[in-house]
Amino acid sequence: MTKKRKAEDPNAPPKPKWTPPKDDPMWEDYMKDCLYDGYEMHCATSAQLLPSKLPWPFKPCPDRSKLSKNAEAALVRAISIFENRLSAVENALPIRELVKAEEREVYDEDSKDMLGRSGYLIMLRKTKLDESDRSYAAYHARDGRTHWRPVYTSYSDDAYKPLLDFHLPGAAFKVFESIVSQWPGCDTRRCDALTDAEKKHLGFKCKTPICFTEAAISREACEAFMEGRVEKPTASQLTAKKHFDERVRIEGPPRGFDLYRVCIPNKIMSKEPNPAPDIIINKIDPVADGSGDSSSDSATEL
Repeated sequence: MTKKRKAEDPNAPPKPKWTPPKDDPMWEDYMKDCLYDGYEMHCATSAQLLPSKLPWPFKPCPDRSKLSKNAEAALVRAISIFENRLSAVENALPIRELVKAEEREVYDEDSKDMLGRSGYLIMLRKTKLDESDRSYAAYHARDGRTHWRPVYTSYSDDAYKPLLDFHLPGAAFKVFESIVSQWPGCDTRRCDALTDAEKKHLGFKCKTPICFTEAAISREACEAFMEGRVEKPTASQLTAKKHFDERVRIEGPPRGFDLYRVCIPNKIMSKEPNPAPDIIINKIDPVADGSGDSSSDSATEL
């Protein structure tokens, strides 16, 4: 049953409205919709040579300060386990080996830079759209349009291995998957809820659903962690983040699919192979956050 929307109070004061800071010399209009400019998006789709922690996550992070004490404790435990796994570089596979076999030809072709040096990818060019991209079919039909998605969207099921054998509450899981997504080639997902028989066998006495967590962890991420390498945000990204925070302070957290979040663009399209100024972005895939969703499927032409 659809909930009825409350009628707006005609006597209520107008809601505060954020306005773009045109007086800031660092401000660019694209910052209303995106953290990355065209050149930065082009770099994100190109071969990476030195494994480093990414400057931003692929999945937006809800407000961690709002977690309950139990959820925060579970999150701290989960992060510790994840970082211990990052320390086991000898057991980790390179991103190429985590990608589905049918996608590796594209990966091999694109993971070389202009000088022919082999690197790794954090975003993978798509040769065909799948069910999750149906809303972008019109863009795909345009001549010469190239699409990239986070490389982990092309992983095989075998890429994911058990990580957490305890339940991570929903809000804590959203923070955790954001933290994980900031490491190159890493992703996490929740397993199906345990059956009653499985819960009894494992000693869980609660009636609430229990979901374990799996993760795909790349060798590149392990190397970045062991070496302590972190890619720094650019000045323009920090400017965009500053004004986004101000926007949230004035208008509140964004709601709905067509709004900007602080993360690496999840859907990038371009007309040319290397067209920094002519890139189109669809900001992020639908991923639930504290407001009910945390995605942006709108397209912005830069």
